[in-house]
Amino acid sequence: MSHSQVHRKLSAIMGMSPNQYIRILRLKKAKELLINTDDTILNISMLCGFSDPSYFGKVFKQEFGVSPHEWRMK
Repeated sequence: MSHSQVHRKLSAIMGMSPNQYIRILRLKKAKELLINTDDTILNISMLCGFSDPSYFGKVFKQEFGVSPHEWRMK
């Protein structure tokens, strides 16, 4: 299958692009790490594949409605 066919099929099945799906999986893993470890938010963002901590905070807040720091405090 070509790249565009895979993209269309996954978009039709999941209702989102493959990039969005992967980002959501990374953010769910980050959410688990924020709850279960005492590691810093910077390290957690790096472990989950985000090279820019500010971008990590931005997409985390878009997805869950609170910043990673606020999530950890809950």
